[in-house]
Amino acid sequence: MSDWAKNGIRVQYSGFIIFVARVLSIASGLAFQYMIARSTSAQEYGVWFNVNDVLSYFTILAGLLPFWAMRFVARGERGAVKTGVLANLAVSMVATVVYLPLVPLVTAALGVQRYVGLYILVSIQIVELHLLNAFEACLRAKKPHTLGYGLLIAEACKVLLGYILIIKLQKPLEGAIISLTIAVAVQLIFYLKLL
Repeated sequence: MSDWAKNGIRVQYSGFIIFVARVLSIASGLAFQYMIARSTSAQEYGVWFNVNDVLSYFTILAGLLPFWAMRFVARGERGAVKTGVLANLAVSMVATVVYLPLVPLVTAALGVQRYVGLYILVSIQIVELHLLNAFEACLRAKKPHTLGYGLLIAEACKVLLGYILIIKLQKPLEGAIISLTIAVAVQLIFYLKLL
């Protein structure tokens, strides 16, 4: 019996599901960006990209601990999932505590003080993205195909909520951030049920 059969991972199936989910996420990502681009001014679109640029500085460490958690989960170590998730949650809290006081300074330096609410709203995603990395690392070790399902769920939620909030309710920037935040939250709930 081969290794993949012993641990219950169907390699080809998992690879196919993840591949299809990522290809579909390209299409949904383009649709989401198109909704934002068509609903915002040039300045607002620039703010959208800047918000995500600033966010990336505070999520840069999100994948560091999950790498090790995945290795321990794959080896069957007791408590590896809980330790990996809680450690990454602690890192996210520190990153958020550093991020929030810097928001007024960053927005003032960039001359976009009227968008300070958006920068504060996106702070929720710091915690979400750290948790998402931890959950995905733990699931990748035992149930890799579920990552594809989670991505499909998140992308469907993102586009559906984006259409409602960005197009119908005419809230382009707030709608985009809320759509992404809720989509990742739904993905986290799906993953949490699998852990």
